[in-house]
Amino acid sequence: MTDMKPPAYQTLPEQIADRLRRAILHGDLHPGATIPERETSTELGVSRTPLREALRILANEGLVSIRPARSPVVANPSLREIRDLFAVQAALEALAGEQACLNATEDQIAEVETLHERMVEISDRADPVDFFTTDMAFHRAIVSASGNQPLTETHTQYNARLWRARFLTSSVIKDRERVLAQHGEVAEALMRRDGTTVSATLRDHLDHGIRNITASYRRGMRVPGLEPRGDEPD
Repeated sequence: MTDMKPPAYQTLPEQIADRLRRAILHGDLHPGATIPERETSTELGVSRTPLREALRILANEGLVSIRPARSPVVANPSLREIRDLFAVQAALEALAGEQACLNATEDQIAEVETLHERMVEISDRADPVDFFTTDMAFHRAIVSASGNQPLTETHTQYNARLWRARFLTSSVIKDRERVLAQHGEVAEALMRRDGTTVSATLRDHLDHGIRNITASYRRGMRVPGLEPRGDEPD
């Protein structure tokens, strides 16, 4: 399981969740794998109570499925489910971009630009999970800047269910140049308060995620963590 030292301000369940999250995103814990509480708590050197709290955190993120009287498992959504979720998320982020151009404060716009600059700075050297974390912070900052609380809450729910799928698209190194270019376009258009450009670019950005994962399936290639299942469309 991926080793790392979490920030000192995290609670013990948050530290455990962070280690398990990285293990899932890196593929050390693959989709469908069980997470037996007794063995996992022994391996991590913690009691089962904070482990259970950590698993609930990951369940809220859509990374783990908790089952009554059975060991939790790493979530394993189908490609059809992922494509449907991406379609909704693209619409949500496009709307958030439009509303951010109307409602964002100058400080919120500056935060989006700062996060973009941070991604450019670390793109050649960052651990994929760290790069992805900054990537998601960029998107969340735009949604938050919309000033629309129901939209923000709905986006959070869908993003949790897409966490691993979005990590996989974010970690495609050859696609990183496009990701950074589109983020730059979004940040610049947001500073101009050009809602049409922000909305269209964010929608295209999410549509690329759908195309990347779908293309991998159709080529018969195994995407780590997204193994083909019998219910997938042609």
